[in-house]
Amino acid sequence: MHAFVTQWTTKPGHLNTLASAYKAQLLPQLEVAPGCRHAFVVAAERSNTLFTVSLWDSERERDANPGSPHHSKEAKLGRHLTNNPNQEPFEVLVRAGISSNGLFARLITLPVQADNIDAALTVYKEEYLPLLQ
Repeated sequence: MHAFVTQWTTKPGHLNTLASAYKAQLLPQLEVAPGCRHAFVVAAERSNTLFTVSLWDSERERDANPGSPHHSKEAKLGRHLTNNPNQEPFEVLVRAGISSNGLFARLITLPVQADNIDAALTVYKEEYLPLLQ
């Protein structure tokens, strides 16, 4: 499974407007995109930050996704932003649960060197994942 995580920093007071516009203009494209399993939006109002996350069956389908920031100009979302969205592709290495119907989400990103990925996964699986389950 693969993912796109995009960080959007909004102008003060524009967070809910951007979330609503993204939901109305870009999420419908993701809902019918081949290979898209889930797409959701999480927000931190204190920092005017919104993250969009989409989960994909394959890297190829993820890379062709219609919810990427370059569509933000087409959807006229740029007027709500302080800078260009920061998008990064990921490979999903560990999953817990089978639904994204929760009310809250916590997104944790850690910079891990490629040669330390196995050790980082072990710590995650043994220390953090049991707390979430």
